[in-house]
Amino acid sequence: MLKCGTLVNARYALGRRIGHGAYGAVYHATCLGTSARLAVKIEPPRTAASPKARLAREAAVYERLRGAGGFPRMHYFGDLGPTYAGHRALVLDLCGPSLADVHRAVDNELPLAPLFRAAAPMGR
Repeated sequence: MLKCGTLVNARYALGRRIGHGAYGAVYHATCLGTSARLAVKIEPPRTAASPKARLAREAAVYERLRGAGGFPRMHYFGDLGPTYAGHRALVLDLCGPSLADVHRAVDNELPLAPLFRAAAPMGR
């Protein structure tokens, strides 16, 4: 797990971890130049070097969607920085609470209505 304050591309400061999975982790972040709240996906070297590197493919999709409405904007894709050789980072607009945050807000029970409310902005 990366420390709060770790810099991505010398411009984005990592905050708390939002979630993690088999292919990496997602963190809150702040742009040092604008104070914008963002999300950063981090892919470790073992998957970033793979021919099936997911983050590179995801960044390519965001690049094709640039300017289209209803999708998060990609701010940066590339190396995390010299301290974390081989790690890749994808910086995106933060789109709202994570499903884990929604789950905690409803006392660990996730009825369909809050799930649909959380997912609705993704379809716009």
